[in-house]
Amino acid sequence: MRGPARLITLNLGSQTVGLAEFRVAHGGLVLVNYRLREVPLDPETGQRRDAHVAFEEAAAVLREMMHEMQIHRRPVNYALPAQSVFARFVKLPPLGQEKLDKIISFEAQQNVPFPLDEVVWDYQLVGGGLGEQIQVVLVAIKVDLLDQINAAVEGTGLQTSIVDIAPMALYNAFRYSYPEVGDCSLLLDIGARTTNILFIESGRIFCGASRWAAARSPPRSPGNSTNHLPRRKLARNGMALWGWAALMPNLPIPTLRGFRKSRAAP
Repeated sequence: MRGPARLITLNLGSQTVGLAEFRVAHGGLVLVNYRLREVPLDPETGQRRDAHVAFEEAAAVLREMMHEMQIHRRPVNYALPAQSVFARFVKLPPLGQEKLDKIISFEAQQNVPFPLDEVVWDYQLVGGGLGEQIQVVLVAIKVDLLDQINAAVEGTGLQTSIVDIAPMALYNAFRYSYPEVGDCSLLLDIGARTTNILFIESGRIFCGASRWAAARSPPRSPGNSTNHLPRRKLARNGMALWGWAALMPNLPIPTLRGFRKSRAAP
């Protein structure tokens, strides 16, 4: 009898790469294994190398983690950092499903600051409906950038299944994990270069970014470190983003379906 399917997820940060393996058990996800590694910076400047070298080094780090976790040619869902992607929130009047795709295609032409034949784009409904205004998040990435990232990922032997962006993955992980929370909630995703800030209320979301980040923050004093989150929440959400990517194909809530080349043109 075959065991539970291996669900492989990848989190591509600006300076770190995270790889995790989940299995479905007892109606939920079980984290089986994970690795988190930094991508080397240029020793002379202390900054990221040029894009081509950075992709090669990220792929090399990913291969090392795959070898340690005994992952070979497997489907993978991965999340991109927010700074790699254009995102815009738009509000639409109440619409039937048959008109929604056509109107959103028009909104993409108006809001995406690049010709649509140069990008891959998709959208997610994040609020409204049933006679209320519909809130939609449009996301787009340049085709050549996505091709470079995808080539680096698939060059390791992994097979791309779904591509998402980190802020929306975190948003959906929160919605899935805490469906009962209706009050205003604040989520912070502190990366090496930027911090993603999400304000979430029932049926509404505001997403922004700050230049304050881990790479710019001063070192913490060991004797003056406080953590205001309960331990159970830290344990539950420690792998939220990766877990979301694993759950994504089967969730009963509207999601980004992943960037698709078929959306490169209206």
